[in-house]
Amino acid sequence: MFASIFEGFLNELRTFFTAAEYNPFHNGHQYQVQAMRQAGATHVAAVMSGSFVQRGEPALLDPYLRAQAAVRSGVDLVLSLPLPWAVAPAERFAFGAAFLAVKSGAADGFSFGCECDAPSLLLQTAQWLANQEDELRQQSAKRTNCSYPSLLSSVLPQPYGAVLQQPNNILGVEYIKSLKALGFTGEIFPVRRTCEHDGSSPSGVFASASFLRSLVREGKDFSAYVPPESLDVISQAIAEGRVTGTPEKWERQILSVLRLKEKGDFSALPFVGGGLEDRLYRAVRQACNLQQLYAIMKSKRFTHASVRRLTIHAVLGVPDEFCRADPPYLRVLAVGKGGNDILRKMRESAKVPVIQKRSDVSRLDFFAQKVYALECRAGDFYNLLTDRVRPCGTEMTDQIFRIGEKE
Repeated sequence: MFASIFEGFLNELRTFFTAAEYNPFHNGHQYQVQAMRQAGATHVAAVMSGSFVQRGEPALLDPYLRAQAAVRSGVDLVLSLPLPWAVAPAERFAFGAAFLAVKSGAADGFSFGCECDAPSLLLQTAQWLANQEDELRQQSAKRTNCSYPSLLSSVLPQPYGAVLQQPNNILGVEYIKSLKALGFTGEIFPVRRTCEHDGSSPSGVFASASFLRSLVREGKDFSAYVPPESLDVISQAIAEGRVTGTPEKWERQILSVLRLKEKGDFSALPFVGGGLEDRLYRAVRQACNLQQLYAIMKSKRFTHASVRRLTIHAVLGVPDEFCRADPPYLRVLAVGKGGNDILRKMRESAKVPVIQKRSDVSRLDFFAQKVYALECRAGDFYNLLTDRVRPCGTEMTDQIFRIGEKE
């Protein structure tokens, strides 16, 4: 009897997953959470980047603080997207988040922000791209003076080409491609963004993540763009010095590690080729700041984002094989009001291990433990980039935030 009641409860859950990168605590993210609930989601889970993010930079706040802010402002469960998939091109970033959502066994829907207000057009663009991808990759390999995004914009027929002119649409299309490839049959729920990607000014109470970061780092008032429920998390983090400043504050740490690398170290990095590893080696020998490094490496073939990601890969020693595999675990960062409901379903249905405590790591396989060790090293390095330096080991000692336990 009790088993049937429990199974019925699990079947009543309707959990939407979403992916969050920089600021899961701004008003735009809360707007998306509300939209998912209005669409019928009973629970919301977020797959979030860790200490370093897709732009190839350290996050504004460490993942445990960002996860805490997220559950305070409406998310039920926050899971970590491991480093090799978090600091990756759009295709691998999207695949990592989609893979974890599907393999959690708890995803009934998947949501993402985008600029396009026609979901059917995103689906059509994803289908066209999936059908043509092998040929496009071959063309890209032959065009040494053209990046893959530039190639797409030049060869895609309209209206698909116009869709891929916008950065969040690009990521949205990649989410759809990955979900379809993984056999996901739940609802795909795009939510139109309420402000411009990387916009330099707000739109009402909505601000881009980059604009919000600039306010925090410049000591300006950001309260209008942050849900009240998570405002104290950010304010306390600033007071405790747990915020990464502008690149000028931490670039010397990055450059010092790069200068200690041998030339061969760069050849083993993910997503190199076409001379990018040699370009990085030369840039490291010449540059006296990060802007110089990026300027030397930038070309028509290599975008600023790819250059920044490669730089972080080199600093942290990310192996190429990690970025070509599947994420090996679901790591819990924070549990909100309905988070335990999702975790119960995951314990029944997840296809990869779930990490909630330190002892769970010892039961992982060899590859998963190597990925976890890489994330710990990344966290140790990240702790040198915040205003107040923290010791090593915080990835293992920082506690999962649970609503109701530490308030």
